[in-house]
Amino acid sequence: MIIRAAANRRQVSRLLAVMPCRGRHASKLRQQLPGKGWNILALSDHKNGVTNEEKRQTRPALVNWATQVLLPSNYPNSVTTNYLSYVQWTFLGLITGRLQSVLATQAALFAVGLGAGAIPMAAAVQWVLKDGLGHACAILYSTAVNTRFDADAKRYRFHATVAHTVADMISITLPLFPHYFLILASISSATHSMANMAHLASRARIQASFARQGNLADVARTGQTQSQLTNLLGTGIGATLSWFIGPNPLHVGACLVPLAAVSLYCMYQSSRVVVLTSFNVQRAECVFRAILHQIPLTTSCNVKACSLESSVLRAPTPHEVAEEETILLPRSEPLFQRGLLLQPLFSGAANHAPLLRIPPLLLPRRVEAAAALPLLHSGSCAQAMGSQWHGGWHADGAYALAWRSSTDISNAGSRVYSSAGTAPVLLWHCQGATNLSKLQAVWHACVLRDNLSKDGCEDVDRLHRYAEQWWPQVHQSLEASGWSFERVFLDGAGGCLELEAENQRE
Repeated sequence: MIIRAAANRRQVSRLLAVMPCRGRHASKLRQQLPGKGWNILALSDHKNGVTNEEKRQTRPALVNWATQVLLPSNYPNSVTTNYLSYVQWTFLGLITGRLQSVLATQAALFAVGLGAGAIPMAAAVQWVLKDGLGHACAILYSTAVNTRFDADAKRYRFHATVAHTVADMISITLPLFPHYFLILASISSATHSMANMAHLASRARIQASFARQGNLADVARTGQTQSQLTNLLGTGIGATLSWFIGPNPLHVGACLVPLAAVSLYCMYQSSRVVVLTSFNVQRAECVFRAILHQIPLTTSCNVKACSLESSVLRAPTPHEVAEEETILLPRSEPLFQRGLLLQPLFSGAANHAPLLRIPPLLLPRRVEAAAALPLLHSGSCAQAMGSQWHGGWHADGAYALAWRSSTDISNAGSRVYSSAGTAPVLLWHCQGATNLSKLQAVWHACVLRDNLSKDGCEDVDRLHRYAEQWWPQVHQSLEASGWSFERVFLDGAGGCLELEAENQRE
C-alpha cells in the first residue's frame, strides 16, 4: 500500500509538472454521473493528489430512480431530442390500449360463461386462443411483409395499434354471438398475433433511430421497461374498471370506443415524432422531388441550360421529411407524373392484359417480358420500338431503367399502370448493387418520372446525362442534410437483374 501510494504521488507530481506546458484548462475534470449530476475532480496537495466534489441534481429520489429505470443511461445526451416526446405519447397510448384489452378480455370470458369475476383466468384462456391459428397467421404475415418492417417501420408500428384495436372490438362482440365464439375468437387471436409481430419487428428500427452513442441495447432495455410498466398500470386500472362497468357488451363498448380513440391518437403522434435517416421509397421521393425543384432540367422535354458549378443544392433534412411522411395510408396525390415500379418481376406473356387490371393503389409487381428488350439490345432503344418499350443500362451497368410510351396505354383503355394515369418507369438494380448505386438509380428514375411527358420525350438521352452529372452534387447535399447510406430500403419486389454476355451463353 505504501509503494502504491508513493507511485500515485509520483504520477501526480509528473502531471503537475506537465500541466503548465499544456495550459490550465485541464486542472479540473468533470465526470457526468448518469441521472445524478456531476463529479468535479481537481488536482491538489491532498494526500491522494485529487479532490472531488459532487454536484447532484436537486430532484426527488423517486424522480431519479424513475429516470434511471425508464430512460436510457446518460439521458438526454445518449438519445435524440425527440425521444422524450415519443416516450410520453407511447406511454399514454399503451396504457389506454391495455385498458381496452382488459375490457375486451372480460367480454370474451363472459361469453364462455366464466362470469365477471374470472379475470385471473384471462392469461390461460388467452394462451389457448393464441395457440395454433394465431401463431400460424403471425408467421405467414411476417414472411409476407419481410424487410418492409424496416423500410416502413413507422407505418407498420401504427398499423399494429390499429390491428390491436380491431381485435379488441371483435372480442367484445363475443357475448352477442355465442354460437360463433370459436370463429370470432380465432380471428381476434390471429389479429392480435399479427399485430404483436408487426410491433416487435418495427420497434427495433425505431429504437435504433434514438440511439446516438451506439447504445441501442440500453434504449431497447428502457423501452421494454416502459412497456411492462404500462401493462402493469393498464391491467390494474382495467381490472378496477371492469368491476364497475360489468360484462354488458354495450357498456364495455361504450368505454372501449373512447379508449381506442385515445390509444390510436397517441400512438399516431408518437410515430410522427420518429425521425428515420435511412431511405425508403417514400422518403427518397420526397427528397428528390424537393431537389428537382431546384434544378431547371426540362420544359416539355427541352433541357434548359444550367450550370453545375453555380448551383448549390439543399436536400431536405430527415426532420423535414418526417413531417411530410404519411403513416396510415399512401400519399393521396403522386409526386411525379409517372409512377415507379421497383424491380418488378417479368410475366410469361408479352401482352397479358389481365396483369395490368389492378387498382391504382396496388401497382402491378409484374410486367410483360417485352420490357426487357431495350435492356438486352446492344444498340439504342430504337431497336425495340416495335414493343413501345424504351430503356437501357446506366452507371456502368449498375442499374437498368425502362418505360413505355403512354400513347399505347391510353389507347388500350383498360391498362392502368399508375395513379398518375401514365405508364410507370421501371427500375432494376444489378446483382450485388451497393446502397449508393441503388439510391442513384432511384434519383435517375425520379428525373425521368418528373420530366417525361405523357406522349414520351424525344430528348431522353440528355435527361440521362443530366441525371448522371447532377448526382455528385445530389449526393453531397444528402450527406450535408444528415441522411444515412449504411442501409437503404429500395429493393421493391426484389427482381434484380444481371446481364449475361453473349459469349457466356452457350
